[in-house]
Amino acid sequence: MQLIYIHGLEADHTSVKGQWLADWCALHRPQIQVRRPNLNLPPEQVLAVLQQLIAVDPDSHVVGSSLGGFYATQCVARFGVRAVLVNPSVRPFVSMQRFFQQGSD
Repeated sequence: MQLIYIHGLEADHTSVKGQWLADWCALHRPQIQVRRPNLNLPPEQVLAVLQQLIAVDPDSHVVGSSLGGFYATQCVARFGVRAVLVNPSVRPFVSMQRFFQQGSD
C-alpha cells in the first residue's frame, strides 16, 4: 500500500507534516510506502502526477494538507481512493488564482 502526501501551495515535498507522516509510518507501519511528490505545478499537472502515482498501486490512499486537501478531494472523486484532509483549503479558487491570471499588455 502507498500513502501519497499532498502538500499545500506554500509548501513542498520536504514539508514538516509530510516528513512526520513518513517517519511515523516507517516506525509503526513499515508496509506503507509514503510518497511525497513535489507538486508546485499548475493544477492540471498536479492531477496528472497524482494520477500516475495512483495508477502504480491500486491500493493507494491520499493525505491532503491545505490546498492538498482540495487535490485529495479530486482524487477521491476521480480515482476512487480514500483520503484524509488536514486543514483543507475551503477557497481553493483564491489560492490558485496565480495559475490563471493573464499577463498585462
